[in-house]
Amino acid sequence: MNTAEEFEVLAKEWAKYCNSIWISSNTLDYLNHSAYRKLVEMGKPAIPYIIEQYKKDDTLCEWGFVLDEITRLDMVGYPDNFDPTEVRKRWIECWEQQQTLKKE
Repeated sequence: MNTAEEFEVLAKEWAKYCNSIWISSNTLDYLNHSAYRKLVEMGKPAIPYIIEQYKKDDTLCEWGFVLDEITRLDMVGYPDNFDPTEVRKRWIECWEQQQTLKKE
């Protein structure tokens, strides 16, 4: 299975789980899943797929946490008190800036 295929399988699995526990306000409930851990373990090769998913995501998955763990950047801040919309915006802007710099 290539990176794209592996990502797709894990993303669907995690999305299904996140959507099933949408009522929970405990962030750790969303992160304590094997698919989440495997997405993090995919490392940097998964980042472009995560960003694309983040741009179109209609699930309750907080991709910012996956990206924070992979990159060691802290775009989320305090997990118990964060704005998911703001985190999403920061990650997408960061990614687009990186892509622009690569083209220069």
